[in-house]
Amino acid sequence: MKNVYNAIKPELKVLKECEDTAGCWHKGITKNLGGANVGRDSTGIGDGIFIFKLVDGTNISIDDHGSSYVTNMFGVNYNKSAYVFWVDANGDKRPNTVGRDIFAFVLTNKGLIPAGTYSNDYCNPQSTTQFSGTTCTAKVLAEGKIAY
Repeated sequence: MKNVYNAIKPELKVLKECEDTAGCWHKGITKNLGGANVGRDSTGIGDGIFIFKLVDGTNISIDDHGSSYVTNMFGVNYNKSAYVFWVDANGDKRPNTVGRDIFAFVLTNKGLIPAGTYSNDYCNPQSTTQFSGTTCTAKVLAEGKIAY
């Protein structure tokens, strides 16, 4: 993950970097769209992650996932392991919820693909699965608003 980060870093205005520690993600637990806790307290989403904060206040957490997760959890048709960028668009401000202010993008050989491009099964506020909200990124970008 650090190599991916170092490759994109020259294009970003980074305020702070954190490697699997608190300080670059909002304080408290991240929620999924259904309201359940996901991620770790104040650290980001995932294990063994790299997190950074941009000068505009955006927080980004990078995690890696196997091909089945990329397809099934993130709704991106990619048959390889990939890095997932969790973007907390409003940084430390609430609601700190996947599908509301935190959105996932999958890095493939074609670039960053919005989660939910091929399937948005988990973009449903009534979903009780831990993945609730992970595939809302493509829906929000296509519609230009959060309408769920």
